[in-house]
This record gives sequence, C-alpha cells and structure tokens, in this order.
Amino acid sequence: MESIQQIFDDNIFNFFKSYPKEIKKVKVFKHIIGCRNGNKAFLTTCPNCGHQSYGLTNCGDRHCPVCSSRKNELFITKEKSKLLPVNYYHITFTVPHQVNDLFYHNQELLYNILFKSAIGALKEVLSNDKYMGADKIGVTAILHTWGSNLCYHPHLHTCLAGVGLDNKGNVVKPKNESYIFPAAVIQKIFKSIFLKELNENIDKLNTSFDDLFFMKDFLIELSKKEFIVNIRDTMTNPNSVINYFARYANRVCISKSKIVDYDRENNNVTFKYKDYKDNSKIKEMTLNSLEFMRRFSLHILPERFRKIRSYGFLAPADDKLLLLLAEKLHTKLSIIKLRKLPILCKYCSTEVNLILVSVDDIHQIINDNIQTFKEGRDSYEKLIL
Repeated sequence: MESIQQIFDDNIFNFFKSYPKEIKKVKVFKHIIGCRNGNKAFLTTCPNCGHQSYGLTNCGDRHCPVCSSRKNELFITKEKSKLLPVNYYHITFTVPHQVNDLFYHNQELLYNILFKSAIGALKEVLSNDKYMGADKIGVTAILHTWGSNLCYHPHLHTCLAGVGLDNKGNVVKPKNESYIFPAAVIQKIFKSIFLKELNENIDKLNTSFDDLFFMKDFLIELSKKEFIVNIRDTMTNPNSVINYFARYANRVCISKSKIVDYDRENNNVTFKYKDYKDNSKIKEMTLNSLEFMRRFSLHILPERFRKIRSYGFLAPADDKLLLLLAEKLHTKLSIIKLRKLPILCKYCSTEVNLILVSVDDIHQIINDNIQTFKEGRDSYEKLIL
C-alpha cells in the first residue's frame, strides 16, 4: 500500500470523527485508499504479438496521487496537438490571503470568479494596441489551491499563446515578445474585475459575517490589499511548452515522493516542502496525521468542477478558429480529441484488448501461464487505467 494510502487508511475513522463537517469528502478518501488495492484487476492481450500483462485497477479520482500521471499523459497528448510556432507565457494570478476563508466556504462561486477575473484581465490588457491589439487570444488556465506546505492558497496558473487575431481577422503578436506587458498594469485590471464580481455576487456568499454591513466593510478593506500577477516564464520552444506546463495540470497537493516518514506509533507524518520565504530551500515539516489529512482535504474540489479550462481560440468549441490561425502561421495542426488514452503493447505499440477480472482470476491465470507472464511482470507495476 502506498504511504499516503496507509496514512488515510489508518486514520480515516478518527479523522471524520474529529472533523464531521468534512464527511462529504469521504468518497475521495475511500477512492484513494482503495486505489490499486482491491479485488479488481485487468488483463491485457496484444492482438498483434500476443503479449499479455496484468495489473490492479486504479480509482481514477483526480485527487489521487497514483492516478495523476496517466491524466497528465492525456493532457500532454491533447495540448501538443494544438501547439503553434509562437512564444508562450506562464502567468500566475493570486488573491490576498485575507480572502482565503471566504474562498474556502464559497469554493465553486469564488473559483469561477477567479477564472473570470484572470481571463478578463488578460483579454483587456492584450486588446490594447500598446501590447498586442488582439480581439481574440488563446489561453489555458489551471486552478491550484495549495502552497508547498499544504496550506490553503488558491491561485491560477495560465499558459498564454503569444499570438492573437485582431477584429479584422489579422494575425497579431506582442509588441515586445520578451516582455509581453508590465505586471503592474494587469494587476490593477485583475483586482478591479475580481472586486466587481465579488460585489455583484455578495448576496450569494456563505460568510461568517453576521450581516451584509460587515461584509461590505470587509470588501472595502480587501480593496486596499495587493493582488499579485506574476509573469513567470517566456517559453520560446513550443515543443517544451506543454511538458513544462503539464507539471501544473493534474498535479495533486502532495505526492508519495514528498513523504519522508510516517510514524505510526506517534501518529505523525513528515514531508518535504519548499520554503519560498527562505530562498526556496527544501525543508521538512512534521504534522499529526489528522492535521495532515485535514490539510489534504482543503484541496478536494467540488464535484464535477473543471479545474483546467481553455479560452479563446484554444477553447474546444473554437477548433476551426485555431486551425485558421495555424494556417495563417503556415503550420498544420491535427487536433486530438480523446477522453482516455489507449493502452499500447510495450513491445509492438499495438492497442491491446483489455478485460476486467478479479485478483483471484489473475492469480489463477498466472499459475496456469507462469512462463508467459515472466516478462510481463513489470507491466503489472506500469500499466495504469
């Protein structure tokens, strides 16, 4: 059992006893505990070379550390099929920490406002002829809710294509491709849109304030705080863009590799984290197992909430516009639309036939075909549905 699974399995009863309000998240914890750990398995057979392999089925939950790598492969495959021969820009949008509590108790509403504010700010600044003069831009945005120490820290990572179309359909690029626009300019726009949206939705908020008066007072104070927009990287090699940005796509708040120790006797978890306040030094933090689970639970998203969104000519509904833009840039795209990656034979790359079976069935098949499975054993560890 994976160490994170072990921590959850050992402490799930006491966790929900201590934090009964989190019971709606029990399904996610049960998925992770049961991932590749139950009686469900799969058997694959290659129709071309006959090679067989087997493995335990995954839970498929987007919060699961085991399942995230397969989802990232799919993200990379689809996004690479949309790459244009232009610069790309990694830009992050962060709200003041004073609004974190409001975010946590109004997740779906405020995450949507965060997306709307960031994309609205990008559209507004890039429509200015001083910076690009684009009527249509292309951007992919990814929601993250954690800092490296697992505390609640909602922010957006965006990947902006350094090209657009003006209102006449002409291709336009940033006036200064190495310095697309000043961060101070877009910060003001981002802040303005966010506060406007928050005010317009004030009656929908679930708050700890006793009445609307105190909420409005809080918003006045919030307007005095700094909203951060960080233009982090300019990526000039399109082939490396998606591999770089994929690190942010389906990442979960903590992976097995960051767990240093699980002390079952004292019920403590020690993990590695990056301290950005101390020159990004790698440090270790030890938490009680229940506090570790509480911090993990902060980052469980509302059911069916889309944390990865594409806008403008990168939106799924605008494929024709993307193809037109590619043509104007003298490049050809073959846009890939897949819901799930096919499983390929490790020896001949043919798509395999897959059947779901029980673990007991797998044991029987292995006993009956021990020689056939000698080489296939390592596939047991690698194949992820």
